[in-house]
Amino acid sequence: MSDKNDSVQQKIIEATIACIEREGLQAVTIRKIARLAGVNSAAINYYFRSKEKLVEEVMRRTVEHVFEDLNEALNDESRSVRERLLVLFSDFMEGAVMYPGVS
Repeated sequence: MSDKNDSVQQKIIEATIACIEREGLQAVTIRKIARLAGVNSAAINYYFRSKEKLVEEVMRRTVEHVFEDLNEALNDESRSVRERLLVLFSDFMEGAVMYPGVS
């Protein structure tokens, strides 16, 4: 896939997260996401097929990101086990505060 396609998809994903955070999952619409992302509704349907598939992708990426952070913190042998757990807790809480609607 081209960088342009990746960029458009990333804009849509970021706009979806922002919409969920601002209005809650139930109030999010393709039109609202498209407006915020600066794309048309057809682009969202082209890349993600439906709002449900788009939300699934947002959640998949969110969980993937959490596990990447988890692995990074747990494998940091320069820290004690206690420090690793504190980093995990801190990262988790920061994400929950910044993105409560997605968390």
